[in-house]
Amino acid sequence: FWCVRDENMCRRMQEKGIRCALFGTDEANEMIEQADCFITSSFEFAYAKRKNQIHVSAWHGFPLKLIEYFDSASPNTDFMNLKVITAQSDIITATSRTCQLNMSGMLSVDPNKVKVTGFPRNDLLYTENGKENLKKLLNVDLNSKFIFYLPTMRKGLKDEGKQFEDNIFNYDDYDVQALDAFLAENNAYIVAKFHFADQEYYKKNNFEIPKRMILLDTSTMNEQLLTIYHIMNAFDVLITDYSSVSWEVYYQGKPVVFYPFDLETYEKAHGSYVDYRKDVFGDLAWTEEELLDTIESYVKNNFQEKPEYAKRRDTLLPYRDHNNS
Repeated sequence: FWCVRDENMCRRMQEKGIRCALFGTDEANEMIEQADCFITSSFEFAYAKRKNQIHVSAWHGFPLKLIEYFDSASPNTDFMNLKVITAQSDIITATSRTCQLNMSGMLSVDPNKVKVTGFPRNDLLYTENGKENLKKLLNVDLNSKFIFYLPTMRKGLKDEGKQFEDNIFNYDDYDVQALDAFLAENNAYIVAKFHFADQEYYKKNNFEIPKRMILLDTSTMNEQLLTIYHIMNAFDVLITDYSSVSWEVYYQGKPVVFYPFDLETYEKAHGSYVDYRKDVFGDLAWTEEELLDTIESYVKNNFQEKPEYAKRRDTLLPYRDHNNS
């Protein structure tokens, strides 16, 4: 049984025969009361959980940035709430031993609660036909090359680093004509999906974007009962700044291009447990010119991942199959 917050999403799920109700309704409250086990992507239900109920946090990513207790951008008032909800969790999933140690520290929980199972959502990378799912969202030639652009949350909950005030990549050398020419020449599209907390902010800005850039929003995907994990295996390369979704693309052995344009500002405000200049499993592009040159090199190499990034995958992501659930 699913408890959901979006009314349209709930309607669509019910139309598909999926048992669900909106949070706060009598039906949802009754199911929460009766449940033996809660499964969430964060810590929903933690305050509702009774002593004989089990709370599983499948979590929502293994970050490269510091989060929760290690996050210098978090106000101290958050920590008391965090301690309550993490204490109420019985199992938190992790992708590897490294992930387990980092997550137990950043969430301040007993490491025995953090289980190295792999993330259940990553099963979709093996079981879904991403191109067919993409067809439900985009009216473009599916024989094209597809570049996924997924920046981390910027404006919605905290002011983290530079704010994309000027253009959609925030590069000083942003050139929409050059982007358009590159995409057309390579028969490619950039599909962008912003963090749900930032969507309204992006809509308010009159960004000049390439003709071959398509913006996805959460409501459009909800209408089709799709998440980014249902379409992710359709993409050839990922562009991101600090988002944990980079692990999912690395997981598939596909190239990741990081563009940490405001790295010094971001690290001072937020912090990171990796050295972006040495330790990330992808290329760094500090300008738009470098970004296009890097992607073009992958186009010429049929998007083959570089060997130096593949070497670390067995340690960082030991479970790469459809059995994480």
